[in-house]
Amino acid sequence: VGEHKGYGLSIMVEILGGLLGGAGAAMLGTAPSNGCCFIAIAPDCFRPADEFLADVRRLVEALRATPPGQGVTAVLVPGDPEAQTAAEYARDGIPLDDVTWQTIMDAARSVGVEYEP
Repeated sequence: VGEHKGYGLSIMVEILGGLLGGAGAAMLGTAPSNGCCFIAIAPDCFRPADEFLADVRRLVEALRATPPGQGVTAVLVPGDPEAQTAAEYARDGIPLDDVTWQTIMDAARSVGVEYEP
């Protein structure tokens, strides 16, 4: 994954997210568990925040402008798929399967709420 840098990042995530919080590590045969590590960074401790954010915006624009690989329609950044889904839901509504809809209707009726489409 990502050659040597991706390998290093993967190990760092395994150590911070797994071992540090006591959740173990997959390579050590630990059963699947939830571990987490939160790191807060104040960018303005390193440089002016507006400059940092401008550089992040430029990087995101450059990433999105990258020609996609074969079989891929676009280069996305974290949050893009969620933003696309939110826009679709705002435009078309949130899709629910029949079983979920019926469960909601049954719960509503159980507390005296009636709905007629």
